[in-house]
Amino acid sequence: MEAKIVLHPDIIVSIMTEFVENTEGEEAEKQDCERKACYRLMGRFKKEFPRLPACFCADSLYACENFFARCRSSGWHYILRYKEGSIPTVADEYGRLKKTGKNRREQELSDGSCWHDFFTDIDYNGHKVNIAE
Repeated sequence: MEAKIVLHPDIIVSIMTEFVENTEGEEAEKQDCERKACYRLMGRFKKEFPRLPACFCADSLYACENFFARCRSSGWHYILRYKEGSIPTVADEYGRLKKTGKNRREQELSDGSCWHDFFTDIDYNGHKVNIAE
């Protein structure tokens, strides 16, 4: 796990590293080890940089209540890549909202067309989730 400061698109500086620890001789699940390393890093980060605003960027492995709660209690933001099946209730709600077409935007470009869709404030156990596709 790495904590980095982005100073410029071409200047990214590592400020903290937390290694994934596997107990010797035991089979460890990838998710448990990576999440535990992330939570250790978050604890160290908060202790060493208590006033530094942060935005954690991560994959769908961290789309869970514990991660959201830790970020909320520390005043941090996050951007997570959502993967189908990560939080089924959020996916169901997004699927229903998406069918309305309310937030879909399409754009013609010189080399084709593109579209995006988004919804904000989808509830997940008291945490507000925003989705952009």
